[in-house]
Amino acid sequence: MGVVDLVTLLQLFPEANPRLLLARIYPYQLIAEKAERQAVSAALKQVGLSHAVDSLRKTNDLSELYVDDYYRFPSLQLKDGRRVLLFEGKDSKNKRTVECFGGGCIYPEPAHFIVTSFIESFMVPLYQEHSAGFDFCLVGEKGSGKTAIIHHWARSLGYTV
Repeated sequence: MGVVDLVTLLQLFPEANPRLLLARIYPYQLIAEKAERQAVSAALKQVGLSHAVDSLRKTNDLSELYVDDYYRFPSLQLKDGRRVLLFEGKDSKNKRTVECFGGGCIYPEPAHFIVTSFIESFMVPLYQEHSAGFDFCLVGEKGSGKTAIIHHWARSLGYTV
C-alpha cells in the first residue's frame, strides 16, 4: 500500500484524518530507517500531505494512530441486491454509502462476543479498507483477540468462517 491507496481512501472517505490513514497504510515512522523516513516525508510533502507527516511525528502510540474518531461503526445494508456499508459521521449529517464485498450468508451475532465502543472504533478502519478493496493484517500477542475480531468482522459481512 502507498500514497495512491491513501488517495483512494480519501476519495471514499474525504472526512477521514489523512494522518490516521497514512499510519494504517504505511506506518513508515515505525518500520523504516531514517533515510527512508525522510524520503517518504519529502514525497508526502510534494503531494500536499505535509500536515499528515508533521502530526505523525508527535506520537508513537499505535492505538492513537489507528482509530479514526470521525466515522461511527457502519451499518450493513442491501441496496439493489448489493451490499453497502453506510458510514455516518459523528455529527450525523455527513453520511457515506460505500459498496463492499461480502458473502452470501447472514449470521446472527454470537452471544459470546460483546461489541464495545472500542471494538466498534477499532473495526471502522477494517470496513473502510475492505470497501476500498484493500487487504489488511492484524498483529498482536497470542490471546489478544485477533481471531475473535476477524470472525466478527467476516460474519458481519456474510462470509463463512
